[in-house]
Amino acid sequence: MGGGQSKFIASKISRATTGERGGIVEPWLALNVGIGLVQALNSLHKLGFIHRYVTPWNFLLKTPFTIEGLRDDLMHVDFSLAVKWPSRQNKQNDLVGTRKYSSKRALSRHVQ
Repeated sequence: MGGGQSKFIASKISRATTGERGGIVEPWLALNVGIGLVQALNSLHKLGFIHRYVTPWNFLLKTPFTIEGLRDDLMHVDFSLAVKWPSRQNKQNDLVGTRKYSSKRALSRHVQ
């Protein structure tokens, strides 16, 4: 990892910008983190998998972090619920992952 440490994105960003865990971050920072999250997940989707356990706690970033690193170098972790997509399971499935960060499709119990 280039000599830098990895930190969980949620705790690192929150503490770096607010001084405390769970604080509010600036919109420009949230946007760059969001772009990074989408790009990280897109790389997994291109390989034919879906993560199914997306939370801010399941992404790492290199420290010291930069805005470019937030957008381009986020790493997802905890693949315990990842599956090959498209799934050959039933059309109705139990919800897996974290309800707070689940898609509408997952919440309606469709195949995820």
